[in-house]
Amino acid sequence: MNKNLLSTAGLVILVIIGVLFVPLPSPGYTAVTTISGEFFVGKAQKALLSHYIELKQPFVLQSIVGENQTPTPQLFNLGTDSYWLPTSVKINIKNIVIKGKVNPESPIAQALDAFNAPAPAPAPVEQETTETTTPPSSE
Repeated sequence: MNKNLLSTAGLVILVIIGVLFVPLPSPGYTAVTTISGEFFVGKAQKALLSHYIELKQPFVLQSIVGENQTPTPQLFNLGTDSYWLPTSVKINIKNIVIKGKVNPESPIAQALDAFNAPAPAPAPVEQETTETTTPPSSE
């Protein structure tokens, strides 16, 4: 009886530790604005006791000023368009001003879909066949 009680108690403790410390992913994309004004988008996950939110597949929204001096918002994939190429970023929750789910119908969701769309298959290359002739042997 004591062995069963100990094994059950050990299992309960492991489950509690797992719930408190294992990051829980949230569905879809989450947008985060930080106190420094940066705007991040990614697939968020956070453990209950963690002071950080982790964004997988991170993007940053920046305003690009064009020739007509009008700023245009543009998403940059940090995993491919930055010098450090992160697969995820962690943001301290004390630095978050606004956090919310990205609506699937929003322009950001449409831009993310364009980033995540599979690349078109390359067109098949036609190879020319050349006939080779063997010179007559001189025997």
